[in-house]
Amino acid sequence: MTVTSSVSEEGEGKSIYEIVGILIVGILIITLMSHIIVRLIPWLHILSESIVSLFIGVIVGLVLLVLHYIGVDFLLDALHFAHIFQTIFLPCIIFNAGFTMKKRNFFANIIPILSYAIGGCVLSSLIIGFGVYGYTFLGNIKFIGLGKNNLNITQSLQFGTLLGATDPVATLALFLELNVDPLLYSLVFGESVLNDAVSIVLFHTLDGTGTSFGWMSLVKIIVQFLVISIGSCAIGLFVSYFSAFIFNKMKGINISSTFNLVLILCVAFLGYFIAELLEMSGILTIFVTGAVMSHHHWYSVPENQRPTLYTSVGTLAFVSETLTFISD
Repeated sequence: MTVTSSVSEEGEGKSIYEIVGILIVGILIITLMSHIIVRLIPWLHILSESIVSLFIGVIVGLVLLVLHYIGVDFLLDALHFAHIFQTIFLPCIIFNAGFTMKKRNFFANIIPILSYAIGGCVLSSLIIGFGVYGYTFLGNIKFIGLGKNNLNITQSLQFGTLLGATDPVATLALFLELNVDPLLYSLVFGESVLNDAVSIVLFHTLDGTGTSFGWMSLVKIIVQFLVISIGSCAIGLFVSYFSAFIFNKMKGINISSTFNLVLILCVAFLGYFIAELLEMSGILTIFVTGAVMSHHHWYSVPENQRPTLYTSVGTLAFVSETLTFISD
């Protein structure tokens, strides 16, 4: 390969990413304009922003599918959405949820939230897992791609854990528009955040049990759940108080709101990636980080910068949610 061809391929790669970037921003602008149009037309008020975004996402998906069939795959190859969602969009959404959360309602209902998060996720995972196992074993029906091998009980339960945890972003967005009872919102929101840790524990524990599953596996699941939950919360608390320490030292110094926002986000993402690196729950970590930061940083940040800070965090979450609905 010559230097000229290498430079040419590099230039083509950059052009592809520029095209993808233009398309993403263009689709986002179209989505925002669609939200405005829905609000201007009275008989479309029943449609929430998430429904409009999902509808546009379906259209984009159909267009990409058509392009795939005619041999145009560079858009799909250039945009690995699953990686972007996990490392950028999801942390922004969850951090904003913790940062703007009404902490009094959340902690006042922590017992039912934990009951739904743990009991509900475990129950749904078991129902799905045993249902899949029974479907393949009793019906002797093979899953596509497995050849002659059916799923064993452990694999079936792992599949159940993947579907057992839900993230009701659209439901919560609809709740906000309908101004539902704060108790209902707190229960659904809290459960959706905490069941992530439950699902991760179940999956990794089952991954190490082999084909057998007994009482020792159950004890192992409980122990690992406690370790991951406590560890994730501890990381979130550590980075939050570390950030609070820095902000307390910066009191009296004229710092711009942009600097404060970037510092807060960097610390939050640091905690998220540390938790993921240690195989903890990054989602639970960044949620705790946001909740603790919103309390301590409210007094550390200058009063005239507080609205800007909260608005900026909310804007990042809104853009992340919108792109998630479009690209999902």
